[in-house]
Amino acid sequence: MRRKSTISSGSCTRRGLTLIEVAAGVLILSTLLVATLIAFQRHARQTRHAQRVLEAVAAADNLLGTWFSGAEAVPRDAGGLVADDESFSWRTRPAHAAAPELPGIEVVRLEINEESAADDLKPLVAVDVVVGSATGSDDDAAN
Repeated sequence: MRRKSTISSGSCTRRGLTLIEVAAGVLILSTLLVATLIAFQRHARQTRHAQRVLEAVAAADNLLGTWFSGAEAVPRDAGGLVADDESFSWRTRPAHAAAPELPGIEVVRLEINEESAADDLKPLVAVDVVVGSATGSDDDAAN
């Protein structure tokens, strides 16, 4: 009598996945998860920075509004903390050398920085403002 063989050479039905297929699937899913987390972290950091830049722009606008409203003159080579938000500091300095063909005109750069940042870092906001020069306005007042 012949016994039936337990190994069939015909069509075999598979019910599960091999260990290598499972490991490959886990590897692909983990790679996608890590890439998504890194992209989300980068997006959150860029959003926080953009929000700080918008706050710095508002602080610069408030300072310029105060200076041009007549309450105070635009300071030259000065600095300090922003009154509304003390996490920002401001600094003014001459932006360009005075042009001899434009007497009485001066360009002053207003820079807004994070208070915790060092002075040599790039400012969050820099605005060049055209104002009457201090020496030119004194000459006009004397005449």
